[in-house]
Amino acid sequence: MHDLIQPDRSDTARIDLAVLDALPAGIAVLSAGGDIVCVNEAWRSRIGGAGRAGLYEGPGASYLSICDAAAAGGDQVLTAIAAGLRAVLAGAAPEFRLEYPDHLGEEQRWFLCTARPLRQGGLVIEHLPISDLKQMEQRVQRERQVAASAHEALCEAVETMSEGFALYDADDRLLFCNEHYDAFYRPVSQLVRSGTAFRDLTRAAAEAGLFPDAIGREDQWVDDTIRCLTAANGEMELRLAGNRWIRMRTRRTVKESLVCIVTDISELKRREASLQASEARFRHFAEAGSERFWEMDEELRFSYYSVPKGDDSGVLGDRLLGRTLWEVVTAEGTANEYWRRHCDELEAHLPFRDFRFSKSMPSGQISHYRTGGVPVFDDDGRFGGYRGVMADETEEVEARLRAERAEALLRAAVESVPYGFVIHDRDDRLVLCNSKYQELYRLSDEAIRTGVSFETAVREGLAEGRYLEALGREEEWLAERLEKHRHPTGAWEQRQGSAWILVEETPLPDGGTVGMRTDITEVKRNAERAIQSERLQALGTLAGGIAHDFNNLLAAMIGYTELLADEPDLGEEARDCVEQVLSAGQKAKDLVKQILRFSRFTDDGAAELCCLATVAGEVVSMLRPTIHPDIRLEVDVRSRCADVLAIPAHLSQIVMNLTVNAVQAIGRRKGRVEVRVDEVEVDEVFAAAHPPLAGGPCVRLVVRDDGPGMDEALLKRIFEPFFTTKQVGEGTGMGLSVVHGIVGKYDGMVTAYSEPGVGSEFHVYLPRATDAAGERRAVASTAAATAGGAGNALLVDDDPAVRGATAGLLSRLGYCIVEFSDAASALEGFREHPDDFALVVTDQVMPGMSGQELAMAIRETRPALPLLLCTGYGHGLDETRLAELGHTALLVKPFTLRELGATLDGLVGAARSC
Repeated sequence: MHDLIQPDRSDTARIDLAVLDALPAGIAVLSAGGDIVCVNEAWRSRIGGAGRAGLYEGPGASYLSICDAAAAGGDQVLTAIAAGLRAVLAGAAPEFRLEYPDHLGEEQRWFLCTARPLRQGGLVIEHLPISDLKQMEQRVQRERQVAASAHEALCEAVETMSEGFALYDADDRLLFCNEHYDAFYRPVSQLVRSGTAFRDLTRAAAEAGLFPDAIGREDQWVDDTIRCLTAANGEMELRLAGNRWIRMRTRRTVKESLVCIVTDISELKRREASLQASEARFRHFAEAGSERFWEMDEELRFSYYSVPKGDDSGVLGDRLLGRTLWEVVTAEGTANEYWRRHCDELEAHLPFRDFRFSKSMPSGQISHYRTGGVPVFDDDGRFGGYRGVMADETEEVEARLRAERAEALLRAAVESVPYGFVIHDRDDRLVLCNSKYQELYRLSDEAIRTGVSFETAVREGLAEGRYLEALGREEEWLAERLEKHRHPTGAWEQRQGSAWILVEETPLPDGGTVGMRTDITEVKRNAERAIQSERLQALGTLAGGIAHDFNNLLAAMIGYTELLADEPDLGEEARDCVEQVLSAGQKAKDLVKQILRFSRFTDDGAAELCCLATVAGEVVSMLRPTIHPDIRLEVDVRSRCADVLAIPAHLSQIVMNLTVNAVQAIGRRKGRVEVRVDEVEVDEVFAAAHPPLAGGPCVRLVVRDDGPGMDEALLKRIFEPFFTTKQVGEGTGMGLSVVHGIVGKYDGMVTAYSEPGVGSEFHVYLPRATDAAGERRAVASTAAATAGGAGNALLVDDDPAVRGATAGLLSRLGYCIVEFSDAASALEGFREHPDDFALVVTDQVMPGMSGQELAMAIRETRPALPLLLCTGYGHGLDETRLAELGHTALLVKPFTLRELGATLDGLVGAARSC
């Protein structure tokens, strides 16, 4: 976009265009006729690279014509864009927005196109990448499909049961049932729906004549039935119309829900009736209420075992006849407490009922039985053995096991979803939730007990301070939250401590609510980082542009002032004035360096030896004008401390974040902030307690304030990302987290101490750089002697003032100067007399050809000619590129005569030695 800047454009225009170039969206300005006037760097980089032909074109092209041509070929996206642009240009629409795909090969890409009119005519069109947002929407859709699959699996598992199955909530209201359960209540099937009370369903069935035993005494029968079946473990056999029988079993779960299993036992009841009609010897068997008959003698040896109707195998009888009970017990390995109590009853000749046991059949099947028996005595009262009955409960046990597996499957399905899942009934009482829900909200076991109200769980979180947005307005916030829960309107984001949760609540037909909670902390964190990165990139670009132009002004000012200072006939008073100007120029140069440093809060660049005391002093100097005068800022960095190996911008960010945090903690009242840098020796005990810090010499930064302080609970969480006690808009909660992350990168440690009502204190420990590294820097920083030059120097700079000042300094060093105002004319002059020059000094950033491009062209003719690149910013050049050019040095403007001479001395000397 810089190629659109005319020579008479102002510095401000260039800066504005540089800011536009730093934005990730492709931006173009269209004239009222639809022609492209100018584009930014993102737009230009996509010319020819977009998946959709004609989407990006350069200045001068008719964008509307391009869209029309693509529309004629059937491209609906460009058809819509053309129509939208015309509507904006015609004033028929205030703006135009369109999301569209622009896939490139296998890469799935999405963009948001927007267009807005300009006051002077024309419009601005922008293509913003939104692929990440689309991917997040697709991920949410996939998670919803997983939940739907789990629900389908649950329904299928329940429907596969051969028994009637129903689940009631803690208030005995029907949640769901299978078709077999519905079939038992067919005369009143209209009531078999979610929300119907168990008592109401039972009463309606009795009044409809479904239970003949209830006719004429419905109230008492319903009360007795409900009392039995709503107990912890209830069981009843009920007679239905048409001489049918069912066995109804109920069980309370740990969450107080009621599981009901209904088994058709009509066949069993018919067999029982047949047994009751048998001869007198089997009357005792009929009393036991079972269907297999057995006898034991006085030694408890099985002497008789009947084969039930329909069972011709006689397998169990063959295994019992002629064997004592003790032999059976020993052989089956059932010598446990339950069996021992039963054996005690037999030895005491006591009757027993409903003794249950299981047997392994030769086929490998496990059969389940229930038996009862009465002792038999002769006329003299002598014990003669037992007579009893036994019923096969295999089907019922297996039905119960299937019901339990179905319930377990339901809970496993809910537990398996990757997000928090919760169901509340119409009274806002908890029905079901998974562990992810409890984990997200850090709820106690009591708060997730079935039947606990939603308000109780929320109040627990309020009491523990988990909802930061509710601080100071708890009751008002609670009322708003309950209203949002009872009348859900869609998904919304909720802050839970340092985490962010996506809340989705949907009303159920019975008035209840089903909710999903998704942890989107990482998504929010990535978005915050992306926004912060874009802001810092824009800030760096803006600061770089300002620094470049300002350094050019300083270069001219310092250069001409030094030339003036060397005038022999300059008076003492005038010389003092000149020296004051040079001093002010040097301070301005240092200020520009600080601005550039604060604009580069990234991981770019290599670590170098830095004095933390110096960095702290610079940061405090920058911050002091922004701090309220009621806050006293005390700094103790006067003594020089040992160096640390780090990126300077990282050290600046550490000092700035901690200092700003201390100032914000004090707020608007009077207070004091102390910043101190010193050296400490870390012992092994302290290092072991604060990994990855190693023992030995360290440089320590201390930032102390006398603000309100923090309690132990807050102190434990201050380094969590997004955790903050500030109001919305006053901070993101990332400052201390960033400090913790940077310090960890350098194997350092940050500790915090605080006490309510006293204040807070942060200590940063960074390993001290080795002595050898310090000696190398000391040698490298020794100033070289001012060089003396000879020969012609080719000087190129588009700024006349800078070019004139540089020419004067080169002349003082003994060079004859040949000046050019642009790189193209300088290259032409060089090629006419390539051997006439001993040195080339060129500005890096110039219209048209840059200084680096000029150097590469000169290298084709004179590979060993010394080249000095001057820049007001230094962006885009590094040691690797300079090494590739060969015999080339970089000098940052503004520079003094001594700095210029020292640089040329090393550059020319190295070239002569080759």
